[in-house]
Amino acid sequence: MHSKLISRFSLVLAAFLASACTTTSTATPTADKVVPAATANVPVPGPTLTPISLPSTVAVAPTATLLAPEPILATTIAAPTVMPPTQTPVPTPNPTAIPGINLRLVDWRKFLTTDKAFKTDPTIEDLTSTGLPYISVVGVKDVVGFPTLGNEVAYGDISGDGRDEALISLFSGGTAGNLGLLVFTGGAQKPVLVAALPGYKIGGVFETGFLKVSQPLYAGFEANCCPSGFESTRYKMTDGKLVLVDTSNEGIPGARVQTVEKFYEFISARQLKAAYGFLSPTYQKDQAYAGWIAGYKYTVSVIARDVRERADGSVSSLLKAIDATNKGHVTQLFHVVWSLIWDGKSKQWRLDSAKVAGVNARLSGKLQYPGNAIPPLALFAKNVDTGDVFSAETKKNQSGWSITVPPGNYVAFAYLLESESPERVGGYSEFVTCGLKAGCPSHKLIVVRADAGKMSSGVDVSDWYAPKGSFPTRP
Repeated sequence: MHSKLISRFSLVLAAFLASACTTTSTATPTADKVVPAATANVPVPGPTLTPISLPSTVAVAPTATLLAPEPILATTIAAPTVMPPTQTPVPTPNPTAIPGINLRLVDWRKFLTTDKAFKTDPTIEDLTSTGLPYISVVGVKDVVGFPTLGNEVAYGDISGDGRDEALISLFSGGTAGNLGLLVFTGGAQKPVLVAALPGYKIGGVFETGFLKVSQPLYAGFEANCCPSGFESTRYKMTDGKLVLVDTSNEGIPGARVQTVEKFYEFISARQLKAAYGFLSPTYQKDQAYAGWIAGYKYTVSVIARDVRERADGSVSSLLKAIDATNKGHVTQLFHVVWSLIWDGKSKQWRLDSAKVAGVNARLSGKLQYPGNAIPPLALFAKNVDTGDVFSAETKKNQSGWSITVPPGNYVAFAYLLESESPERVGGYSEFVTCGLKAGCPSHKLIVVRADAGKMSSGVDVSDWYAPKGSFPTRP
């Protein structure tokens, strides 16, 4: 669906709906310079801690509910999908070049709003606060938007004649990003439009003799914010025309997590053919479809939780598998680590190989919190050797917690479930075993061994007094 060009009306409507969360800029007195508006984050101080208390009327809950994975935000993307224009040094003029104007001296605001090659649409609301109109290219379909001028106009020589070409982006005003790129060369009296390139979140830069154009790639299941990769095309200019040099694509590392999540969503929905399509060609060669789906014959659902990317790029997850048997439903827990590859042909991440292990070790302990009540908490157990993190939720005034994890060495810590404040973090530390006294000097987290088939108790998450930065950041 992302390959289809979007009509102007639907884009403007989407931009209007998204305007509440879109950063705008304010026009300066100069003709085509845009200065982004500045914002500031003001920290909100946390409440003053009061002495520790432990409710005596609340029974220890046997097991906390596993925390479902949070939606992936746009900030989980590690590689940009839109390459912003960059500036290049003024080239040395070629004395043999055909005379032409210096594009760096053009009043682009005046040119784009008066030249007959462009049409302005005053009915489209200015969503950029630059005072620039919504323009289109006469005779060219789907290249529309608000021109981004000033310092965002890029210059570079891609013809080899020693003179700059210019690149101007057309911004949708909303989540569609840029809808087109305009490439100009200097004519004898005015800029000459070389190419009008349509796109979706399209961006471009000049790179040593080339124009590099970038667009996001969607496999079809991603949210608009979070494509799986991006594709880049390089051009040169010959005889006044853009000539394609090469095309390449690559995956965005942060998209591997959403790929694994979607794979298990397909399995739980019994869309096994779609799930099988997420497996790499090598995996499919070793495991034919008929044999692969036979393994899910009695599967009721497979729920993936704590899906997280490891430092080496692999993705770990805790799986809760429910199978139907002649004695009823049977639930099993597994820990799986997937290695993924980027498939340039299908333009998406593929699950290539997996390591699967049973999950049969447990951690448990008491909960304490400064005040008269224990708020709902998000508990985390982090494997100090692999970095894998497993989570659990508690309810208000729940005085105990437990979680099932793969065997290994762990530290335990907690954040307020209903707050993203990094200041409110507790843990099982040497301060707890010291008695939570003012004279106890250490807040170092204690490493606990979780063995297969055993319960490691006494992991009391009670230290809420550690200096900032003592405990891990919220996963």
